[in-house]
Amino acid sequence: QRTNSTLLMALDIDVEEPVATIELPLREVVAALVWHATQPNLVLVAIGSLVGSWNIKTNEWKVIRDFKSTVLSISQSRVKPELLAISTMDCQVHFNDLTAPKPPLKPLKFDNGDYVTDVQWDALSTYYV
Repeated sequence: QRTNSTLLMALDIDVEEPVATIELPLREVVAALVWHATQPNLVLVAIGSLVGSWNIKTNEWKVIRDFKSTVLSISQSRVKPELLAISTMDCQVHFNDLTAPKPPLKPLKFDNGDYVTDVQWDALSTYYV
């Protein structure tokens, strides 16, 4: 039976049991799951063009932003874990501050292949402009 939904599951690796599952009314492929660095119950999810947060304790799903273009990857900064780099299908790299009331959205600038900002990203090679 085909459904118009996507099932997410968080597993406890030690016991290999699901600790939380949530069904979202979407069919798109989940592109990325990133555990929130400062809030252990939050998982950041890229699904289709959306980036959202899933609280595995309350099972609440909240859309952070709709990028209008398929999201390819999410990465958190090692130095400032509240900062995300998000790459989308239209070849843009976005920069999100999760702590802001409304996350500001700025394309990251490159200078000879390096970031102009002082933020160190984990997977620099996954981003392109």
